[in-house]
Amino acid sequence: MRPEARPDGRWRLRFALAPQAAAGASSARVAGSFTGWQGQWVAMGRTADGGFEAVIDVPPGTQLYKFVLDGTR
Repeated sequence: MRPEARPDGRWRLRFALAPQAAAGASSARVAGSFTGWQGQWVAMGRTADGGFEAVIDVPPGTQLYKFVLDGTR
């Protein structure tokens, strides 16, 4: 999925975590400057290949983010 401009000025982005990076994880979330970091993580869905992904509308500009596996790593 390519970034998609939204009518409200935000961008729709796909965050993906490869199966190798998610090995052994039962859940994944993404947090970032667009969510206020901790406390407002976005749950990611499991993909058929064992990875995780989420599609999120984010504000324009540079966004920092991190993946959180199993709520702790």
